[in-house]
Amino acid sequence: MRKNILITLLLASFFLPSFAGIKEGKEIFFSRKGTYGTCATCHPGGGTAGKWDAKTKTIGNIGKKIPDLHGISSRRTLDQTRRLASLYAKEFEINLSAAEIEDVVMWLYMANK
Repeated sequence: MRKNILITLLLASFFLPSFAGIKEGKEIFFSRKGTYGTCATCHPGGGTAGKWDAKTKTIGNIGKKIPDLHGISSRRTLDQTRRLASLYAKEFEINLSAAEIEDVVMWLYMANK
């Protein structure tokens, strides 16, 4: 019994850091605003709002399809997700620290499946 408890605690302490920041990442995704709103403006509920027209800087029926972020972990590696989150945060002027970007990535990659 003691052995099982010890093993469980050791495993939990090993995997716990991987899930750090998920709650904070979700909060940032839905509340931190940039030039055109929050991440959720284009990705409501972590999904997609349609198409982004780079000329008019609006969401509508014309332009490049805004990717659906549900299931991103099955389409992108963690590093790719990290690079994309950083790129789009800069492009849309959402002021995030490296730690905040990591929190958003953890939510996108681990919890938004």
